[in-house]
Amino acid sequence: MKLQPSQSFLKIARFALCAACIFLFASCRRELTTTAKSFPYSVTNIVIDGEPTLVLKITNGVSLFFTHSNLAVWFWKDSEIDIGFDPETLKLSKIFLDKSSSSNQFGQSVLDLNADGIPDIRDLKDATKTRQIFYRGEWYTGEKEGSQVFITFDGKKQRVCFNGQRWLEVTN
Repeated sequence: MKLQPSQSFLKIARFALCAACIFLFASCRRELTTTAKSFPYSVTNIVIDGEPTLVLKITNGVSLFFTHSNLAVWFWKDSEIDIGFDPETLKLSKIFLDKSSSSNQFGQSVLDLNADGIPDIRDLKDATKTRQIFYRGEWYTGEKEGSQVFITFDGKKQRVCFNGQRWLEVTN
């Protein structure tokens, strides 16, 4: 009898899951007197927002952790990606990328406010510490006056607001 691809995949997945369980069970039952293999990761705890959180630290400098609505990946030189999601639906809600400076580039933080894959705000980590707004496919320096945000567009100061999907010109 010929298996359908989906059934074949399920068989392989079940086999892999069983093999992983056997491996984990065997490694957990190892006698303390035997020499344990060194794994390329470690697990530790840190406190985030007053709650203890498990962190998986990988020997290449990458660490990751998650909370009930956030997944974070930390890279070895103060860079990170934070992904926010709805804990009920697991739908992405925001994406934050923080890139550290290197020898030939200034660092930057980029925020995708609605996790649609299009950046919305960028903070440059140079001497100017400029905040920029992604408006009509280009980056413009944003200036905040009270609760209002302005950019200079086509040579004039323009008030903009984020409507949950993109930055829009405020006409009144």
